[in-house]
Amino acid sequence: MDARGCIQINEQERRGNKRVWVKEEEEASLGIMDEIEAYGGCVDCGSFKVRTPKHIELRLATILPNCSLRATPKIDSKLKTWKKQYGVIYDMINISWVGWHSVRKCVEVDRNEA
Repeated sequence: MDARGCIQINEQERRGNKRVWVKEEEEASLGIMDEIEAYGGCVDCGSFKVRTPKHIELRLATILPNCSLRATPKIDSKLKTWKKQYGVIYDMINISWVGWHSVRKCVEVDRNEA
């Protein structure tokens, strides 16, 4: 990230049509999702509302002015990926000998019980 808060994306990070998200974009998107959830932006079943990807796109444009991510297809795709990964981690940490290490932000296995 440069002094103006813009992201400099190395062209080597792009592969064909697949765009590689940089750390700042992922962190900003997760922060925006936290804000949305805190202000009631989720539906009753716990998932985000339909307009969430567009909201993330607009907020990213203000936080990271050179961010070229659009709600469709990039942000939609990232949300689906995160949801799938969340489901896997959620299932894992509900096993008695697996837990979440809140400081290191990772899954932790108790080898004595495994």
